[in-house]
Amino acid sequence: MLCYLFNNIAYPMSLSSEKYSFLEYFNPKEQDIDDAVFVNVSYDKMLISDTVEVPDTNRKRAITDRKRLLDFLKKVENTNYRHIFLDIRFEQNEYSEYDSALTMQLLRMRDVAIAKHWDLINRCPYPMTDSLMEPLGFFCDFDESKSKSGFYKYRYLQNGEGSIALEMYRHATNRNITKHGPFYFDGCKLCQNALFLTIHTSMECEWQEDNTQNYFHLSELIFDSITWTRFRDDISGKYLIIGDMKEDLHDTYAHAQPGAYLHYLGFKSLMEKKHIVRWYYVLFLLLFYTFIIYIILQGLRKETIRWNPLKWIVQRPLIHFLCSLLGYGFILSLLSSLIYLFGDKAYNITIPSLTFALLSNIVQFIKMRK
Repeated sequence: MLCYLFNNIAYPMSLSSEKYSFLEYFNPKEQDIDDAVFVNVSYDKMLISDTVEVPDTNRKRAITDRKRLLDFLKKVENTNYRHIFLDIRFEQNEYSEYDSALTMQLLRMRDVAIAKHWDLINRCPYPMTDSLMEPLGFFCDFDESKSKSGFYKYRYLQNGEGSIALEMYRHATNRNITKHGPFYFDGCKLCQNALFLTIHTSMECEWQEDNTQNYFHLSELIFDSITWTRFRDDISGKYLIIGDMKEDLHDTYAHAQPGAYLHYLGFKSLMEKKHIVRWYYVLFLLLFYTFIIYIILQGLRKETIRWNPLKWIVQRPLIHFLCSLLGYGFILSLLSSLIYLFGDKAYNITIPSLTFALLSNIVQFIKMRK
């Protein structure tokens, strides 16, 4: 129970991700991202007046080019896309002359979702450039600022509302995550709200080692007819994800990754049911914990050890010394590595390690008293 509640914390506490980087380096896997097409807007900028801190100034700052984005959406409107997600800020402090037309274009299109963010100071969502956009907005915040290890877990319910990954999941399956007290459910199944994301395919660079292009560029899709034709054929029946793939990067155990890509991986993890708490996984951990606790409590027995495996270890001083030196932390770390390799999920050993360490010290204290 403690592990379940602890794992629903979106940022890792007392958790090292170097182990997963090491495992990914020596045991790389391929990630299926064939159902999505990414568009990069990093190289498409326009200048607007910067009035965030000081009103009525000549300060300028760059935002995503609204005119090019509007032209692109007009072209995309008649394609056979499945769902569009724009990981672009449309907030009041980023207003441009094209925002009214862009709002009307987004409202006219089907199956569109845009990013919105939570204002930590005022404890409310940042207002958008147009209130008509509000129904299209879904939270896209990460909790990496609370952790030294960068992004690690994806939080699906944020501030009482759904994230963009959860909205895409709801759109695709008509299912949702609901909260009941400290517990989260997908339908009638217990699930996690904060989920570790496995990253096997990197979007850190534009090209893969096999010369596969990770994403298109917005300007090329507008001005290059050949690229547009290839894109139009590729987008059929797929998710279209638009975001800054070069500058909006977040530190992960698998190098820096674009935020738009992490939202997609959060959605894919839902589709693959990785958030569901499986009964056989809980049963396995129950048996594993029981086994370790049984070994620890053997230290209270006065009579000779009768269990053959333990007896075999005790009779060999070198092996017994190594086992005592490595401790339960090593065993749990090894278990977490195996779960990552074969179950494609992270296993936080913090609570079990503290529990077994406390129990071992209690046993040692009782033996000293005796």
